Amino acid sequence: MNLQTIKNQKGFTIVELLIVVVVIGILAAITIVAFTGIQNNARNSERQSDASSIAKFAEAINAQVGRYPQTAAEFNNPATEFSITPSATLPDNITVSTPGTIPAITNTNGPAVASGEKTYIVEPCGANNGVEVHYFDPRGSGVATSVRAGSGGSC
Repeated sequence: MNLQTIKNQKGFTIVELLIVVVVIGILAAITIVAFTGIQNNARNSERQSDASSIAKFAEAINAQVGRYPQTAAEFNNPATEFSITPSATLPDNITVSTPGTIPAITNTNGPAVASGEKTYIVEPCGANNGVEVHYFDPRGSGVATSVRAGSGGSC
């Protein structure tokens, strides 16, 4: 091979290739961070929707029996606990617990439960005052967020 042939060959230098790899890495990092934020927003929306459904379920029980459910058993098995067929049902894969029956809400998906199961802590505000449904908001500062059913009283 002569010198003229080597000069006419075209290709990328190692510096050019490294720049391309770095740019692709930066774009991938930005995409991953954005995707994680979107996932957290979706999870929080799901939790908020579930908590609202639990609050509406508590309102339906109150309309049927004249008081809000007070225990996890009353939420999870209303037909047995109240001897009624409730006009509403809890969403699938949701477990309702009351304070002290499970560990405090953590910054993950809540307490350790069966796979695919979501746990919400419901705090009674008195038989005729309502309930507060607590769930973890991953976008917040690590505190639980609440949805309320009923009025009056303090939880």
